[in-house]
Amino acid sequence: MRNKPQKHWTTIGYYKPVFDYLRTVGQSNEPALKLLGLRESDLSNPDLRIDNGQFGQLFELAEQQCNDPHIGLHAGLTMQVQHVGIVGLLAMSCQYAREVFELHARYQSLVGNGFVTRYHIDDQTICMEAELAEGHRPLSRHEYEYNLAGWYRLKSLLIGGQNVFERIELPYERSDPPSLIETLITAPVSYGHKAIRAYIPRSEYDAKLLGTDPQIKQILEVQAQKRLLELRGEQADTDEELAQVRRLIAEKLAYGLASLEAIAASLDISVRTLQRRLDQRNTSFTQVVDEVRRELAHKYIHNNELSLLEIAMMLGFAEQSSFNRAFKRWFGNSPGAYRQGGD
Repeated sequence: MRNKPQKHWTTIGYYKPVFDYLRTVGQSNEPALKLLGLRESDLSNPDLRIDNGQFGQLFELAEQQCNDPHIGLHAGLTMQVQHVGIVGLLAMSCQYAREVFELHARYQSLVGNGFVTRYHIDDQTICMEAELAEGHRPLSRHEYEYNLAGWYRLKSLLIGGQNVFERIELPYERSDPPSLIETLITAPVSYGHKAIRAYIPRSEYDAKLLGTDPQIKQILEVQAQKRLLELRGEQADTDEELAQVRRLIAEKLAYGLASLEAIAASLDISVRTLQRRLDQRNTSFTQVVDEVRRELAHKYIHNNELSLLEIAMMLGFAEQSSFNRAFKRWFGNSPGAYRQGGD
C-alpha cells in the first residue's frame, strides 16, 4: 500500500466570510471571484469544493484590496455557524459541548480535507489540534490566522465560556511587529509548533447548551452520515489504496476476519502504518469498516431471499441486535421497517 499524494480542497462556504468581509469594508468581490473562477451565485452553494492551492492567492489579493495586513484574522472573526454547512447545523442541535467536539472530529472532512483535526482530553484541558494533511502545501500566516479566528468565533457562538481559549500554539514564527492575534484573541500565544493547538478548559466538556433539539440532531446526523459515505465513495473511486482496504474488509467480514491486524497483514504493512495512512485520509479503520458495512447492508436489504439474521452474519455482527442498532443509525429506521417500506 503506497502512499499517494491527495488532492486537498475546502467548501466555498467555509471561505464565504472573506467575501462578506470585503463587502463590509466597501470592496468588490469581482477580483476574488475571478481569481477562483467563480460567479457570485456560486457563493450560495456552500458545498462547492475549491482547490486549497487557490486560497493563499485569495488572501494576498484581499490584503492588497483592503490594505489590511491582518485580513485573515479580521475575516475569520466574522464567521457564522452556517458557513460550515450541515456540520454547523448539527452543532446547533447539540445538547452538550462534548457533542460538538465529537461531531467536529467525525464530520470535519465534509468541510475540507486539508487538516487532520484531533481532540486530546486530560483532567485539565481539551486540546484541539489541527495539523496539515500530508502533502499539503505550506499555509501563509493569513490562512492559519483565518482558520484559528474562525474556530475561535464558532466556539464563542456555540459553546461560549468566559475564556474561549486558555492558550494557543501556532505553526509559524512570531512576526515583527507581532500579529494582532495577540490582542484580538484573548489568550497567550506561542509560535513555532508543528500544528495549530487551541486549549479549552476541561470543565467546558460537559457544559449544557441552550436552544437544542435532539430530534432535529438525529435527522441531520443521518444526512451527514449519508454525505460522508458519499464522500468516502468518491475518494475510494480515485484512491486505489483506500479502495483496496475496503475490498479486503468486504471480503473478510462474513468470516469474522476483518480486523485491523488481518487487513494490515494482507497489505504486508504494520498496523501502525495502516492506521497512519488512514489518518492522513481523514478517516480511521473503524470508520472504513462502518462504511463498508453500511454499503453492503443497503445492498443486502433489498434481496428478500436473505433473512435479517443472514445479513447480520454476512456483515460480521455477532448478534442481530447489534446489526439492528447499526442499521437504524445508518438509515434512520429498523431493517425490518426499512425493507417493508421499500426505501
